[in-house]
Amino acid sequence: MPQTDMNDSAHSAKHFDPEANRKHEPEPVSTATVHTVGQDSPWEVGAHMIAALDNAFILGYPYLIMAFLGWGAGSTLFILFGFLSFYCNCCLCRLHGYGGHRNIRFRDLAGNVFGKFGYYLTFTLQWLNLLCANVGLVVLCGQSLKGVFELYDPEKYFSLAEWIVVAGAVIGLFAISVPNLHLLRVWSSLSCLLVLIFSIIAIAISCHDGRNNYNAETMETGPKDYGVVGTSADKAFNALGSLGTMAFAYNTVILPEIQATVRAPAARNMITKTLPMMYLIGTLPFLLISFIGYWAYGNGVGYNILYSNSGPTWAIALAYVAAAAQIVVSFHIYACPIYETMDTAWGRKQEGTWSIFNFSERFITRVIYLVLTTFVAALLPFFGDFIALTGSLSALPLDFVLVLAMTLKVYGKSSPMWLNIINGGVR
Repeated sequence: MPQTDMNDSAHSAKHFDPEANRKHEPEPVSTATVHTVGQDSPWEVGAHMIAALDNAFILGYPYLIMAFLGWGAGSTLFILFGFLSFYCNCCLCRLHGYGGHRNIRFRDLAGNVFGKFGYYLTFTLQWLNLLCANVGLVVLCGQSLKGVFELYDPEKYFSLAEWIVVAGAVIGLFAISVPNLHLLRVWSSLSCLLVLIFSIIAIAISCHDGRNNYNAETMETGPKDYGVVGTSADKAFNALGSLGTMAFAYNTVILPEIQATVRAPAARNMITKTLPMMYLIGTLPFLLISFIGYWAYGNGVGYNILYSNSGPTWAIALAYVAAAAQIVVSFHIYACPIYETMDTAWGRKQEGTWSIFNFSERFITRVIYLVLTTFVAALLPFFGDFIALTGSLSALPLDFVLVLAMTLKVYGKSSPMWLNIINGGVR
């Protein structure tokens, strides 16, 4: 836990300057860590954020969000969640230096604001989010590899579980080779290129199919239905699941850990550079895929839009490969808070990142973690439920409720006006 007194959580806003440490290098951190802190540019950190935001989960949003909510509710909630998410993340970034040091973990910040209860609640919810996200990414990576194989050799059959094992092995090799987020910055930039590849392919084919009235269910030309189908109970259940998926779409529960890598002044760099980059550029792929995919196929869109695309085969295969490769990087970003905890607990900082002992520690702990997540992933046939579960149980409380509560706790009446309006509305 943080080395500061977490029971003293009554700091007032007038004593807290988010830029107080901007002229002092190196800045103190909340607790010791073996990972690199404060070395990356805002743009490199922005690449991390986009790689986490635009992983291959976005290929399922036309089905998991738009088909369950329809045009009106779906598009409205995308916009509302986007604005609320941006504001909450700005608040969270401003709190990075709370307590006179850089809070390099979400749980450290929550502990400094709310004490031990906040620390352990945040620890639990964040790790639930990360574990669910990692399991879902392994499933999706296996589905992507399986999709490529079936495009060119549909006669041979390999189960999804077998492809998930292959995906877990590839992710594991990458995890061992890249120790921390600082050394991931080049890979995150490459990941953005991979996002661009599979997004352009999915959008381009969807536009072609939409103009030609291609029906993904019948695989022929025909009308499309944009209504929300199902009984009243089904509609209500699916709508709730879509809200969880929406929360995951803007999921930034690792923002404090990613902000820990940015150069000082951390709050200013994140709010003026990284977050605008993330929301102006990073949200475009999943918004376009969601809206265009739903327009092209209606409520008959597949739970992965590539399943609905008509072709050509080589383009869909390329999109699958790009999606699978991007997942390898995205998985690492979501797993880094867990890796950091294990490396700090069992590694030796004085020996350096590539010492035999530290490499052995990473090899053992990360292999164990990948074996566990791959085993759980192999038991699951679909990834959609994991998105909804992750969003409803952990992303919503962490990304929105906890952040607003911490902001009100720290700033009180000096909070931004519309935040006080929200607070007054929920009393």
